[in-house]
Amino acid sequence: MVDVAPIFTAGTNNPIDANTSSLVASGCDTSAPTTTDWYVHTQAVEIMYLRNDAYTTGGGACVRPLNGPPAPYVSHNFLDANIRVQTTDRIMYNATFSSCAQVPQQLLFIASAACSGGFGIYGTVDTCVVGVIRRPARKDAAGTILDPTGVCDVTYNENFDKAPGAYDCTNGFDTSATRNPAFRMLLANMGKDCPTFDPTLVDL
Repeated sequence: MVDVAPIFTAGTNNPIDANTSSLVASGCDTSAPTTTDWYVHTQAVEIMYLRNDAYTTGGGACVRPLNGPPAPYVSHNFLDANIRVQTTDRIMYNATFSSCAQVPQQLLFIASAACSGGFGIYGTVDTCVVGVIRRPARKDAAGTILDPTGVCDVTYNENFDKAPGAYDCTNGFDTSATRNPAFRMLLANMGKDCPTFDPTLVDL
């Protein structure tokens, strides 16, 4: 059985980033159309994950046979995620916009065997609304633009959401209540490889 549900929904009743959808970039004048050099940032992620068991031997619950080494047992389980992060940063020179903009990035979560609203055995997380920031470019006293430009597109693997023992979706370790904090740590690490990725733009 596949459980399809949005992890993050922009707007109200959001326990972590309740006001994300209403944020406007600091110092941005939205009172009238402005012709200037504008900085535009976009970001998206896609994730595929699979739950694995980590085995160990010796001590604890291991069963020691009459002859030979101790039998291995599952010490903990974790998710192995393949993650792609993409950001684009550009300057739109001498452009006119009526206001600044900040669109929260929204993600769609599809999980298998997630009986308590958690990550389950395997699944995907895809961007259903691209995160966007648009504001006047920052400049120094000489008029040089300080904002970064370019494209960052990286793919890597990372382990997260560890829990003791073999996976059991009924034991309370993998639930809707524990999902967002675990995912927040994953988001925080995305800036290591894509420095312009902003985890606070994701509507968690």
